[in-house]
Amino acid sequence: VWVESNHIYGSVGTVNGTNTAASVTWTSRTQIEPGSSAGPARRLNLVWNEDLQNFGLFFITQGSDDKTYAKVITINSSGAIEKNTTQQILPYSGEDYPLNDPSTLAATYDTTNNRYCVLLAGRNGTSRFRSGGACLSASGTGTSATLTRTSGHQSDINLWQNENAGSYPNGRHKLFQACYDPTKDLVLVSYVDVDTTGSGYNHLYVRLFKNHNSNNDFTFGSAIAMV
Repeated sequence: VWVESNHIYGSVGTVNGTNTAASVTWTSRTQIEPGSSAGPARRLNLVWNEDLQNFGLFFITQGSDDKTYAKVITINSSGAIEKNTTQQILPYSGEDYPLNDPSTLAATYDTTNNRYCVLLAGRNGTSRFRSGGACLSASGTGTSATLTRTSGHQSDINLWQNENAGSYPNGRHKLFQACYDPTKDLVLVSYVDVDTTGSGYNHLYVRLFKNHNSNNDFTFGSAIAMV
């Protein structure tokens, strides 16, 4: 998948051969999401769902309409792309502290509890940079596929603030990467904590998210500074 002229396109590749002689044959491109005046799509994240044998596509828009969206992408038996209706997943009207102006995003699939974990950074209201996320279950395939928020919290995956910048409004997180460890039932996310106030440093952190069954979401542990 990629963004071209504010539209999201996708193509399916078939691998031929092995080792250094391998090559990929691509199908013609398919428009997955049309652009809009609300703002171009950014931060695409395509995640394989091994339970349903399809993909979750997550992206944010930046412009007059700063939101986070998701689609389910299925490759049918003919090798063509099928897609469901685009669904807005954040901000959500029931959240206590919704994230606005999203700037970075990562997602991974929890194979133990059959749901996506979507993490993103943005502003808490209009003043403070914070990070949070959402949990989503998936069902169906092709054009009938759906995604459902599973959280029992109003705030979903609760917001966490910048370790580095503290209460400063200008610190922010960026460059999220997420993965799921089925042996520990944990989601791990790495990110850079940027201090733009001039009073601190930029650090690379990792943070663990633990499954929280009673609320159908995740709770998070302390961040560990890597660099």
